[in-house]
Amino acid sequence: MGRISSSGPSKVEPALSIAPSSLPSDEALVIRMAEKDQEALSILYERYRRVVFGLSVGILRDRTDAEEVVADVFFQAWRGAGGYDRLRGSVSSWLVMLCRSRSIDRLRARGRRESGRERLQVQGTEGTPAERREAGAEELMEMQLKKKRITDALGALPLEQRRALELAFYGGLSHSEVAVELGEPLGTIKSRIRQALSHLREGLEKETKA
Repeated sequence: MGRISSSGPSKVEPALSIAPSSLPSDEALVIRMAEKDQEALSILYERYRRVVFGLSVGILRDRTDAEEVVADVFFQAWRGAGGYDRLRGSVSSWLVMLCRSRSIDRLRARGRRESGRERLQVQGTEGTPAERREAGAEELMEMQLKKKRITDALGALPLEQRRALELAFYGGLSHSEVAVELGEPLGTIKSRIRQALSHLREGLEKETKA
């Protein structure tokens, strides 16, 4: 009798297993993303965006930067879905790796900006107050002009060349690291950076002559 009652009508395991089994796995979503299925990207985004955001905030201590990192991570996941290898780790680990990489890129860029401001402050302590104001204004104008020229020249580059160049020079990554980051062969990345530098130099020379 005891054996009969223990297997009575209170058994609910089949009902509980229906919902989880009906959801696509992370790997299935990435496979669909590699086939350019935007719905799969949306599902993966909703599944992991809070995790990615929380990790990035912990590294950067800045919510605005972290929000931009989240966008970068899922854009890179969308572009690099075809290169995902489950033998190297789970999808969640892959996203975490992308998040850390993007967040560290931003930390490096932030450090370079702060270092540049410190150099300007040190240089600005020399001379009389009037000379410092005049020199500071001239240097600021020159820096802004250079920045605009570089920004305009970068904007004229093809997207793939610009992304590789930004990672290498603003992100501080080696060519090998850029290749891993973008999921492209090393030779392709080197070629893109070479071409980007050539086009950038030509664009800046034209701008200077004009």
